[in-house]
Amino acid sequence: MQSENITQTRASSNKIQAPESANTQRGRILNLLISARGGWVPSPDIAACAQQYNARLFELRRLNFQIENRVAEQNGARLSWFRLVASPAQAEPSTPPAVPLNSQTKSAGDVTLDPRARQLALF
Repeated sequence: MQSENITQTRASSNKIQAPESANTQRGRILNLLISARGGWVPSPDIAACAQQYNARLFELRRLNFQIENRVAEQNGARLSWFRLVASPAQAEPSTPPAVPLNSQTKSAGDVTLDPRARQLALF
């Protein structure tokens, strides 16, 4: 019965959507990074928010959150940390972004940013 629902959903929308929990996992990770106020957050803390935390970090980066990571080896183990550098509003460049142009794209000057993406400063 459930597989029929999945098949119907796939057929009707023609694409598979992420589970609803992806947004809450992404939100928990974002809240964790914001609460660190620019400090480094160890990957086990982020992994506690989502098993596929790298996918959620990728989603946040696609939403223009600037997230840095660093890796270090200690006692033969690779450890990693992440930190939020800027939100989408802070990441806006002062000049138009370099966009590869072809016959079907607009010029870089025609690129407009979504006003809904603006956010308050984090730090």
